[in-house]
Amino acid sequence: SGLMERHWRALYKIVAEANTIISRIPESELSDADKKLFEARARFFRAFAYRALAYIWGGVPLETSEVLDVKIDYTRATRKEVYTQCISDLTFAVANLPSITAIPAARDGEISSQVANHLLAEVYIADGQYANAVTAATAVISTPGVALMTARFGSRRTETPGDVYWDLFRKGNQNRKGGTNNTEALWVIQLETD
Repeated sequence: SGLMERHWRALYKIVAEANTIISRIPESELSDADKKLFEARARFFRAFAYRALAYIWGGVPLETSEVLDVKIDYTRATRKEVYTQCISDLTFAVANLPSITAIPAARDGEISSQVANHLLAEVYIADGQYANAVTAATAVISTPGVALMTARFGSRRTETPGDVYWDLFRKGNQNRKGGTNNTEALWVIQLETD
């Protein structure tokens, strides 16, 4: 199917680019702090892609190094092995990404340790590690400044009809910043035709 092939290619492109970043970081001129940050970002996205691959296809070829030559001898890892790699990558990301509320905080559209913990909780659930999933989810929920929105907010909060849920999806209200103080938003990226 063309649809499935597009997903396969797009997800493995993320894996390949993350592996390239991770493999080349030691030789870069970045500061030690930036090396950890960029590795954490790359490992988050590699886990993000492998999680989707495992959900769709189960066990898939698991490559964690930059591929520099033609390689055709891939073997399928088990779904469990893929989840184990995702958990390893996300654990590193949680430890090395900035908090959504730190100073300086992750900017709107950037990943944070809370986003990594959220995805980690999801992978733990998929892997049957429910107690670990509760721990990862609790780390997100208990972050000061992160909470479900319970009162009308944003630029259109006085309009009727409307409620808190409606406010979440109004233009300009999705991000944490910009005057709306949307504490429910963890990782928001807007895509608009215009």
